[in-house]
Amino acid sequence: MRYTNDITSDVSGYTKAQQEILQYAANRHWGVPIFKIDNFVAGAQFTPFGKIRQLLLELGSRENLIVDQELKIERIRLEINLEEELMSQETSPAKTKLHELNIKEKQRVLNNQKITLSLLYEERDKHMMLIDRFNESEEGMLPDGRRLIDIMGDHEEEERLEEELWGIRLGAQAAYDLMFYGRVNGGNMEAIDQLPPKVKEIALNHAVQKAIETNTKLDNLQIEIKNKLELESAPNLWEQIE
Repeated sequence: MRYTNDITSDVSGYTKAQQEILQYAANRHWGVPIFKIDNFVAGAQFTPFGKIRQLLLELGSRENLIVDQELKIERIRLEINLEEELMSQETSPAKTKLHELNIKEKQRVLNNQKITLSLLYEERDKHMMLIDRFNESEEGMLPDGRRLIDIMGDHEEEERLEEELWGIRLGAQAAYDLMFYGRVNGGNMEAIDQLPPKVKEIALNHAVQKAIETNTKLDNLQIEIKNKLELESAPNLWEQIE
């Protein structure tokens, strides 16, 4: 279930507009943005297979957290009910007030847990939306026309794509070495050497290709922007005439 908490603090000095802002701020769920999930969580996995696998992993994680949070909410509600029962049987004014305080504290915990649960639902929705988007895109299709999502769970297919993933991943790391240091560092080269010959070839080819393509693009951009800046800094023709 998704929740919205009411404001229970003193807002007597606030206008209606200010109260609405406070209500929004108290209930806004500042979760992980879709852009970040798409580009820096799933997108950091180097291949489409890695991307959909990470999205599924994150989706399953959110579902498990939702179930756990639902149980916590159920428990705290029962604890509030118990405090109310004990308070109704209490004859001591001091102990009654203590029960009232316990109820307020537990209610505060309940409100925070409800906000957390709503946030988890939102994040689950985001991951599901990204999975749907992925499945409908070219990225979500294999060369033979099958959807990647449909081969998940097929051990042989997953192992084949896992090999490709590691070839691309280690190749990308080696490419960064080539771009910044001019050679592949020992750790990355050792990891590449441990790959099967076919996957090792994928890694080395990807490393060189990525390094050359990226450096070429950067060089071209540098020339383009330099020419643009020189043009912008040149004296205006009409100013020269004057």
